[in-house]
Order: sequence, then structure tokens, then C-alpha cells
Amino acid sequence: FHGDILNRQVLHFKGQFRRTKEMIHMLSLFFLQRPGLGNFQEILWMLVAADTESNARNTAAEKCGREGPEAWRDPKTSCEVFGTASPERFKKPCIILQYRFSSREALMLAGA
Repeated sequence: FHGDILNRQVLHFKGQFRRTKEMIHMLSLFFLQRPGLGNFQEILWMLVAADTESNARNTAAEKCGREGPEAWRDPKTSCEVFGTASPERFKKPCIILQYRFSSREALMLAGA
């Protein structure tokens, strides 16, 4: 009888440990946005899953467009936590969405 209770407690502890371990590895969603409108084919904002702001900026810098990697490491580029990424879907830092400024949008903004 006591062994059965002990086994249930151990299984309960293992389940708690597993859930805690998953929480530790959860990634945050960072919304990075460059100031201004930019030029043609430059990325203006990105949604990045990462564990820290530094990793989010470095991931964005690796996948940059014509704006260059330093644009994403620049302190003028905002980097805010937007939410939490699902640990089942995102196990390492990655870009989820990015918005690229196109020449068509430039014509729309110019009033053409």
C-alpha cells in the first residue's frame, strides 16, 4: 500500500518537473520594428521567437534584407515582447513573420 502511494507521488513529481522544464524552454515572441519607412525591398518589422532580446536581434540580423544586419542590432530599432511562443512549435530562435517594403507600397504612399 505504501509503495503504491510512493509511486504515485514520484510520478506526480516527474510530471511537474517535465512541465517546469518545458516552461524554462519557452521562447518569447519579440516584435522588432525599424524606425522610418525605409527603402524598396527593405524589411521594416519582424516577429521573432527567441529566448532573449539579444538572440531576437541576432536572428533578425541573420535574415535581414537590403537594410543590413546592423539595422536590427541598432538600439533605435524597437524590440518588445509580444507574447509567448508554443514550445511544441518553436524549439529554437526563428523568424515567424516579416514585413518587406515593396515598390508598389511606395507608389501608394507617394499618392500615385
